[in-house]
Parts: sequence; structure tokens; C-alpha cells
Amino acid sequence: MKVDRKRYGTLVKAVLFGLQGIFAVSLAVFIVLLQSCINQNMLNLGDLGNSEFVESGYFERTFNTQTNNVLSYVKMRLSYETDGRFDEERAREDGAQESEINLYKKYLNQFDNGSSNLYYWVGREDGTCLYTNMDTDLGEERAYAQAEALGAYLYYDSSAYYFDTNVGGMENAYYRNMRKYNNLQLDNVKIIIGVDKTFQHEDDFSIAKKEFNKLFPWARMSLLLIVVSGIGWLFGLCYLTVAAGRRRDDKELHLAKFDKVKTELVVGLMVAGLVGIVALAMKVRVQDFNTSGTMIIAGSLTFVADMVFMAFYLSLARRIKAEKFWENSLCHWCLSGFREFLKERYMSGKLVVYFCCLALLSLFLGYLAFGKGYIWSYAAIAVVIFCVFIYLSKWISSRRRIQEGIRQITEGNLDYKLDLKEYSGTERELAEGVNHIAEGLSKAIHESVRDERMKANMITNVSHDLKTPLTAIVNYVGLLKRENIQNENAAQYIEVLEQKALRLKSLMEDLVEVSKISSGNLTLHMDAIDFIELIRQTGGEFNERLEERGLNVISKFPNESMMIFADGKQLWRVIGNLYNNVGKYAMPNTRVYAEIYRQEAWVVFSIKNISEELVSLPAKDLTERFVRGDTARSTEGSGLGLSIAKTLTELMNGRFEVSMDADLFCAEVKFRRLI
Repeated sequence: MKVDRKRYGTLVKAVLFGLQGIFAVSLAVFIVLLQSCINQNMLNLGDLGNSEFVESGYFERTFNTQTNNVLSYVKMRLSYETDGRFDEERAREDGAQESEINLYKKYLNQFDNGSSNLYYWVGREDGTCLYTNMDTDLGEERAYAQAEALGAYLYYDSSAYYFDTNVGGMENAYYRNMRKYNNLQLDNVKIIIGVDKTFQHEDDFSIAKKEFNKLFPWARMSLLLIVVSGIGWLFGLCYLTVAAGRRRDDKELHLAKFDKVKTELVVGLMVAGLVGIVALAMKVRVQDFNTSGTMIIAGSLTFVADMVFMAFYLSLARRIKAEKFWENSLCHWCLSGFREFLKERYMSGKLVVYFCCLALLSLFLGYLAFGKGYIWSYAAIAVVIFCVFIYLSKWISSRRRIQEGIRQITEGNLDYKLDLKEYSGTERELAEGVNHIAEGLSKAIHESVRDERMKANMITNVSHDLKTPLTAIVNYVGLLKRENIQNENAAQYIEVLEQKALRLKSLMEDLVEVSKISSGNLTLHMDAIDFIELIRQTGGEFNERLEERGLNVISKFPNESMMIFADGKQLWRVIGNLYNNVGKYAMPNTRVYAEIYRQEAWVVFSIKNISEELVSLPAKDLTERFVRGDTARSTEGSGLGLSIAKTLTELMNGRFEVSMDADLFCAEVKFRRLI
């Protein structure tokens, strides 16, 4: 299955990279928002399932808090009231702190001044009322019924250890706070607490309800957006992992320059960067910021952390896909170096001896300098360091000169020679080898050029020798066709002779053209040419031949003119060879696509057709001389058309490329556009 590689385009990857960063920021921001909502009114995510305040855990916690306050209030009243009034002197004599006395006054104002949604009733074992903010004449049964009618209630009998409530979670809270309830056992009281679910008064319950109604939608929205952002971030991570190192232009895996950095160093930098960002976040966390400020800081740090993580992560992903993760690591480098050390026994032995001698000398001089305090040993250490520096400098300099010699030879300067007097030891052997390589290459190139010229001259001479008799044959065949020959067989023979003679003539012309190009005898007349107009004219001359084979040419040419610098005659030959190639080898009754378009600074002419025969050769071999896609050689081609077209294009500073995708043949001619 052919993969659409457009999805690996640079723009698509850049957009996904940015979106992935945005999702990371969104994830952090909404986590902070959700945490803020939880800290302010909800202690667990289970509360998000209850949209009503009275059904939420927040109501249960508020109820539990207010119940504990009532218990403390009742205990203080039982301990410090005399004749229904709070006796401060008695409280202080019993060791009550000022804060406890103030707390009593707070509870008195909170529960007994008619401004609370919480109602309590405290009675004796016989059911008579001690304290209440309900009707004072209520008995136990009527107080219980009234509390139950309010909507949320709690009943506790300290003597019987009996506890009853209709508020979820309060029973568990009772067992957690049993000590505070048990403080009432000595007085053997019964307590009934009810909460008005209509919340008519402004107290802790109504405030909690307002907070819940305000923050609950934000909390639920935050949870939803956390899930969406997390999925989006993971999708971006998966896509960028798959697309890492891929381009839409080809199927190769491309590594960046940063991927050459050692793997352990990349992992260390990534961990150090993330740890540094986390440490910074922990420092910022202890500062006193409001929710919006915390969200901005969290988003900014998360964005930086995500960029750092993705930069290093994608580098590691490319290494793994290219199988360079281990190969480009420090461990692999050390192990491979140790193996090479063991293989080169001669060099290994010398290196070990030199290293041991230098190490022993350094230790000895160091002992004399730092252990014994001899002044001259400091000078000796400086001399050793200077000598090692000079030796390494000379070794690096000699290696650099050898590398320069190799570079000169690879660039074609075969006369470049290294001065052997400047080298010694293994460097001298290496320099001699470089000089011998240059001499061998020079000799081989001279022989190759001589042989090529001999071949070109031979082709030219043979072509000229054959051209005269071939011209005579063509002329005499033409004369025979003018004769009134009645014999049909003879007329057919003459027709075959003419076809073969013309084919041989075309082959001779191609050979002469190849010999001119090879010998450098071809003169180019470069000028500014309208590329589109030339292709229109050239293609028009082949329309009749293409139509005979049922080929439908679909042209896509821009209306504007595109000027290039080329030889018009030779460029016509190049384009003509391409159309001629289509006429010979395209499958009859198919479409041919001809297109001209811009590719950065280049103007590209592309022609595509379906091959009649299955081509088993690599695309690059089709531009070699005497190579034909028709391996049976049953067609009239010579195998020189594409080779001549490529050579002429490159002589005019253009580019010629052919490609095959199954039976789809594509040829492209590129020239730089004149500004």
C-alpha cells in the first residue's frame, strides 16, 4: 500500500508540535483550576458526581464541622453555666483559656441569636429540654420530628451510645470524633441537631452552598478539559514520534545535527532540564499567589518543560528508529575503542608502555613536588607538560596535513603531494600511502581518458565511414520506390529496406552526437529561452505520432512565461527525445501527463507515462548508454535517447532525473529560472 507522505510535511509537524505544547499548557492550567476548586470546597473528586449541594460531600463536611461546634458549645454550657448564664469567673477558675471563653461567645452569637440554619435541642434522660434554639417547650419526640422535617438531622444519646442521622458520611464522622461525643457521657444528655435545607439564614451552610454552586461548574469543566487535553497531548506525542525523522519528499529517515550528540549526554540534559523546572515550580509553589497567577505560572513552566522534553525525546526517537541509539552512545564508543585497542596489538603495546611511563613519571614528580616539596620538581612537571603539548601539537598538525592531502585528491587535484620529510613513524607510512593513491588515480584517469577518446574517435571514424554508403543505400532505395515495380513482393522488400536504412541512419546520427559530446567537440550557444513556448512547439511536432498510438497527452502549463538560459537547438533535442521516448515505449490508449511548474528557483518540466513493458532495471540505469527498458530489444530504440538528453541537460547547467514507480515512468528536466 502506498503511504501518503504529505502528512510528514514540515508545516504539519510544526502545527502538531505547537498544538501539543498548547495541550500541555491547557492540561497544567486546568489541573491547577481543579485543585483550586477542590481546596476551596471539595476534598475529593467524588463530589463532582453530585450537582446538588445537600447531596455532596461538602455538605456532609460542613454539617460535621458545625456539629462538632455545637458539641463544644454544649460541653462549655454544661461546664460553665450557672442558672442558665455563663459564669466567666467559674470558667477561669476551672482553667478555661481566654480563647475558649471567646469561642463560647462566638457559638452563642452563632447558634442562639436566630441567624443560623442549624437547630439543636439538648435534653436530659427523661426527655426534658436543657438547651435549644428551637421552641423551649419542645419535648424529645417533637424536637426529633421537627429536626427530621428540616431535611437533615442527627440524634445522639450519650448514655445509650445511640447515634442516628440521615446525612451520608456522618456515621463515619461520629466514629472518627467519638471522643468529642463521649465528653457528654458524664452528663447523660441527649442531643438533636437539624439543618434547614432551604438555607434561609446567612451562615456557614449558606456560604458553603454559594461556594459550591459557583465552583462546581468550573470543577466539572476542568475535569473534562483535563481529559481532552491529556488525550490531545498523547495524540500529538504519538504522531510526532511516528513522524520523527520523516519527510514527505522521500522514504528515508533523516537525522538532525543534534542527533550526533552522545545519547547519555542527551538523556542527562533532558533529566537535568526537567528536574530544574520541577525545582523551580516547587519554589514558586510556596509563594502566595492567587488562582489566576498560579495558573499563568503553571502554564508557562509546563510549556517550557514540554518544549525541553519534546526536543530531547524526538532526538531519542529518531536515534531509535535509525538504530543509532546504542551506536551513538558513550558506552558504545568506549567499548569499540577498547576492542580496537585489543585488535591493534603492536600499537596497543606501545601505547600502554608510553602511557605507563608517562603516568609513573607524573606520579613520581608529583610526589617530589607535593610530598617532599622540592622546587625543581615543579619545573620538571612544567617541562613534561610542555613536551606532551608539543608532541600532541605536531601529531595533530601532521594529521591535519594528511587530511588536507586527502581532501585535495578527492577534489581532483591529483598532482598534490605530501612532503615526506615532515613525517615520521606511522604518519610517514600514511603520507606515503596517500601519495601512492594520488599517483595511481592519476595514472588510471589518464588511461581512462585516453581509452575514452580512442573509443570516441573510433565511433566518429566508423560513423563517418558508414555514413557515405548508408546515404547511397537510402538514395537508391528512394530511386527504386519511384520505379513502377509491379511485383508486390519486391515492393514490400523495398519498404523494409527503407525502414531499416532510416533506422540505421538515425542510429548513426545518435552515435555521432554521442561522440561529439564525449570528445568535447559540441559547441553550445546559450541564450535566454522561453521554456514553456519551446516545449509547446516541440510537443506539437509529436502530436500526430502520439495520436496514432492512442496516447492522450494532458498538458498542464502555466500561462506566464518562464525564461531560462540554455541552447535552444540542444534543448529542443532533449525535449524531443522525451516525447520520442513516450511514443516508443508508452502503453497504447493511455494518458500521458506533461506539466511545467516552479520548484523554488527552478523551472521543472515533467512528463509521465505508463510503460508498455514492465521495466526491471533501476531508474538510474535507464540514462546509461545503450540501455533500454525493453530488455527484449524488440522496439526501434537505440538506447541512447535518455543518455543524450541527460548529458545535454547537464552541459547546459540543468538537471535531468528519471524515476519509476511500478510501471509509471517519469522524466524531469530542470533549469534555473532567470529573474
